[in-house]
Amino acid sequence: MRSLILFACIVMCGGAAAGDLAGADLKDALVGQTLQWWETDGWRYGHLTLLPDGRAEITLDAPVTKRDEGQWRISGSQLCTSWSSLRGRETKCYSVRRTAPDRFMTSGGNVFVVVAAGV
Repeated sequence: MRSLILFACIVMCGGAAAGDLAGADLKDALVGQTLQWWETDGWRYGHLTLLPDGRAEITLDAPVTKRDEGQWRISGSQLCTSWSSLRGRETKCYSVRRTAPDRFMTSGGNVFVVVAAGV
């Protein structure tokens, strides 16, 4: 069933399923979802939730356990986040590419996988 949905999106979206997401597509794909994330080098991973009101929640499960809250926004075709304690409130923005129906890769080297419906 998933491959049929992916095929329909590729046909109807003009192949955008494998490209960088922007604006509403980025919001539709990630906001309100519980995302498992990891860095491509594999040493840090956790969970992330982008809430509809612009708040964000993140856990770092390894190498040490941490939890933080912050803000998210979409700026053009990039997802921007800032955290209360992680990164010292610095805002970082990344482009996000869909690599499979529920899997995404950021330009910063993080992988996001939708694991459950959130809000």
